[in-house]
Amino acid sequence: MDISVDLSVLLYPSQWESIIEALPDRAADAGVHIENIAVEQLYSACEHENVLVNEYWMRHGQAPTGAEVYRIIVNGSSQLPLNKCATAVAESFPAETTWYGTAEIGHTEFGLGTTLAWTRD
Repeated sequence: MDISVDLSVLLYPSQWESIIEALPDRAADAGVHIENIAVEQLYSACEHENVLVNEYWMRHGQAPTGAEVYRIIVNGSSQLPLNKCATAVAESFPAETTWYGTAEIGHTEFGLGTTLAWTRD
């Protein structure tokens, strides 16, 4: 079935290039076949009112200095139950990445401020 995974993820900008290179293969291994990925930078990690920043503080006892909160939209297909698709994509990120998100049936149109980061050839 066609799916869309919409994640908010706390990452360091220096991680992004290696993540985008590995994400399609790692997600496919987990059962999600990616057609395209779009990304939008949402917040600086210095904003304390963000659930991802608060979770990082609780886990590590310090601010995620230099990290950013990104919205990552993944359109693709999967035979996994819908409630497993977001986790399958998120587990393709580096270990202990802080994230939350959802999956839905169908593809999501990318909006203003969102940049196409990867597409299947």
